[in-house]
Amino acid sequence: MQVVQRRREGFSGQTLLVVPEPQQRLMAKHPLLKGLHVTHAGFFPRAAGHFVNRANGCTDHLLIACLRGTGWAEAGGRRQHLERGDVVGLQANHAHLYGASDDDPWTIAWVHFT
Repeated sequence: MQVVQRRREGFSGQTLLVVPEPQQRLMAKHPLLKGLHVTHAGFFPRAAGHFVNRANGCTDHLLIACLRGTGWAEAGGRRQHLERGDVVGLQANHAHLYGASDDDPWTIAWVHFT
């Protein structure tokens, strides 16, 4: 049984881990995990051109930690500049946008969770 799948998104040196749906369903029923479990996570180094626009949000919550460079996130009509050491949380099922700056693209670690 494979618990985590690795996928490529296109950033050199990146890591993207996805917990397959069958394991997510098991975690959602587990007494210790059903209140909080990771669905996927990743690391995108110097992610030039990184941009995400989710008009309806996504089904899980998202935390993005900026490790280097700069970027931004927008939710609820409020835009936040992000730089090294900043963390932003985006709520499930709420519209949001985020992306790397053009001048100094961010390096981020991120996690989607329910």
